[in-house]
Amino acid sequence: MLHQKILNSKEVKRLLSELGEHFGDFGLEGYAILKNQDDKFFLISRKFGELDTRKVRINNLGLYFCKQEVDGMRLSIEGAQLVSPSRNVVDIGKQQAFSWMRGEDVEVGDVDASGYVVLRFGKDILGCGKLKSGRVLNSVQKSRRVVGNISGDEEGIRTVR
Repeated sequence: MLHQKILNSKEVKRLLSELGEHFGDFGLEGYAILKNQDDKFFLISRKFGELDTRKVRINNLGLYFCKQEVDGMRLSIEGAQLVSPSRNVVDIGKQQAFSWMRGEDVEVGDVDASGYVVLRFGKDILGCGKLKSGRVLNSVQKSRRVVGNISGDEEGIRTVR
């Protein structure tokens, strides 16, 4: 049994408006948006509706995009990369990026942002965290953190095994 609800156009408009106010305008045309019981939102192609799924067992649909938290919307790593936000983006240095990828909180000092922010190193979008007292709180799952050595420059980040 699938536990995701397809949002109607009014709900989609409200969600995109809230995200747009905080992260800047972006388009998600061609996607349907689903919501599960944990207030997580998923993107899926509208063409999925054309498929006959009666004989297929499906656990989840779509790409995890963002979650409604008590204090705002938190983008997933893929959601942050997909929307390329123009507001509430904090640029960080190499050592801060490495710390973030290891699952550590990052000191950013006094920045012109609030609430949930997207961290960017060079051209790489690293994810989204809660900005609190000059520090971005890391919410990356343990299974997605980098354990090995990390190398990189202003052009991008690579993991070294």
